[in-house]
Amino acid sequence: MKNNIKSIFKKNNNIQNEIMNREKLIKTIRDNGFYGIETENNSDMNQIMIKSRKIDDIFKFAKENNINTIFFEYYYYDKEYFKIKIEEIEEEYPEEIINIVKNDIIKYNNKIDKIDFDTPIKLLVYCIYNGYSIVIEQKNEWGECYKESIVSGEEQMENILLKYQEKLEDYITEKEKQKEKELEGLKQVIFEDEQFQRSTNKELRYAYINNFFKQHPEYWQLFGEHGIGAYRWIETIWREYKERQKNK
Repeated sequence: MKNNIKSIFKKNNNIQNEIMNREKLIKTIRDNGFYGIETENNSDMNQIMIKSRKIDDIFKFAKENNINTIFFEYYYYDKEYFKIKIEEIEEEYPEEIINIVKNDIIKYNNKIDKIDFDTPIKLLVYCIYNGYSIVIEQKNEWGECYKESIVSGEEQMENILLKYQEKLEDYITEKEKQKEKELEGLKQVIFEDEQFQRSTNKELRYAYINNFFKQHPEYWQLFGEHGIGAYRWIETIWREYKERQKNK
């Protein structure tokens, strides 16, 4: 993160809002003899940006070219882009990992909630001339300040995971050890099963493992999503079983 996240939540009395508010802008447009129309997604149009930030300059251009309609568009940050979506995180990570990072997620989201996302970060005031948007742009320094200080919720989640990397690695290592222990126990159970011993070709072994999981669904999660890894595993332990039989 480029700056200390705490710094962006301190009130900065030096930040100036250059943008005219909507009510005043509509009145100013009307008082100058124009129709005012609010738009969306003007960024797709061909634009000519006027260096001036004074709205009166766009009025002057419009009057000189017999244009009677002034368009305007406000831009805002999307709060949801900056928040960590905890529901999605809970679906993606196991409960043990959620318990490690959840407090950090809540604290970060609470900080984002304190930001005034109803304040626009940019205003375009423009008219149409020969197929081009003749544009004056006003920016809010609020937007410029925050743009350099906060990141997307997705990136912040990566920062949190990095903070707890050692704990998470310990958790993963412990889970792998537990999985290996459970697989070893399962293997011994299967080796002693006469039906497995009679499964002398791949088709029989696949049928065997499918039937086994129907009777013991608690083992299914050891083999990943949809249990696909079980088919490779049953072939591996079959080879081990045959080697044991040879050495008896």
